[in-house]
Parts: sequence; structure tokens; C-alpha cells
Amino acid sequence: RSMAAEERRHRRIAAEELRLMIWNRKCMAREERRQRARHRLEKLCEQRTRRRMASEDVLSRVWQSCKSPAECMAFIVRQMLAEWQRLEDRVRSRERHQQDILAKAAAVALRKQKHEQRLAREKRWKQLNRRDVTMDEILGNRKRTS
Repeated sequence: RSMAAEERRHRRIAAEELRLMIWNRKCMAREERRQRARHRLEKLCEQRTRRRMASEDVLSRVWQSCKSPAECMAFIVRQMLAEWQRLEDRVRSRERHQQDILAKAAAVALRKQKHEQRLAREKRWKQLNRRDVTMDEILGNRKRTS
């Protein structure tokens, strides 16, 4: 009896250790995911801050180098127009790329269609040039006038 009780106690302890190990793994995985998410968020915030600071530096240099408010405004407008032009170029490039993809797909489809037509012609030619071909097969399903 004491041997069986001792064995049950060891199994219970092993099961409890296993359950604790699984719980610990889950908690650690959850904590690692939380830390990775926090790290991603911090990186995004740092990038946003760097971009804003760079923008502020540019504006500061513009205001310091301009002789009049009108000159500063003209400079800013030129920068905005250049950015708009870059965006337009990017959109046009993307559209050209899409058109190229569509043209290539159409060319592939046309080649495939021509290939299938050639295979069909070759098959028909072989059928009609057999030694045992009949007139009915040559004329197909046409009704002959008698």
C-alpha cells in the first residue's frame, strides 16, 4: 500500500511540475510578445520624432536664410511643388508598371492561344492524312447534296 501511495504522490508531483512548466512557458511567451510590441512602438515613435525634427531643421534654415517672408513662402511653395511632382512621377511609374504587367499577360495568353490553335491544326492534319480516312471524315458533319 505505501508503495502505491508513494507512486501516486510522485505522479501527482510530476503532473504539477509539468503544469507549472507549461504555465511558465505561456507567461514567458506572452511577456516576450508584449516586449516586442513595445519595442516596435518605440521605434515608430523615434522615427516619427526624427522626421519631425528634420522637418523643423529645414524650416528653421529656410526662415534664417530668407530675406523676406515672401521669399520664404516662395521657397516653401517650390518645395511643395517638387514633392507633388515626385508623387505624380511615382503614380505614373506605378501605372506604367501595371500596364506592362497587363501587356505581358496578354502576350502570354495570345502565345498560348496560338500554340493551342497550331496543335489543333496539326491534330486535324494527322487525322485527315491517315491511310484509312473516309470521305465522310474529310467532309466532317456537312450534309452532302445528292
